[in-house]
Amino acid sequence: MLKLAKDLSLPLDVVTQTIAILAKRDERERIAWAAGLFEGEGCIRHAPQRRGMTRRLTLSTTDLDVLGAFRSVVAAGSIRPAKVKGNRKPTWRWAVNRWSDVER
Repeated sequence: MLKLAKDLSLPLDVVTQTIAILAKRDERERIAWAAGLFEGEGCIRHAPQRRGMTRRLTLSTTDLDVLGAFRSVVAAGSIRPAKVKGNRKPTWRWAVNRWSDVER
């Protein structure tokens, strides 16, 4: 089991299959894949707060294995279940708040 966040893990074989596909590619291709995924599905938040600005990057999807592979490429952030309403498919959210990770 791969621990993604507190009380959240994913069977290694699922993540391993997705990462194995990415592993056959060089580093530039993996980064390009992650950038394309984030560009299509990601969200950048920059908003004022009491103590300055808050910056957050998020990426939500119903494919936990893809999100796990994304996290392995960017080497930052955490994955947690997202709230869903009604009878919808479970959704997962990757998020990063630390400025050094956001900036990178």
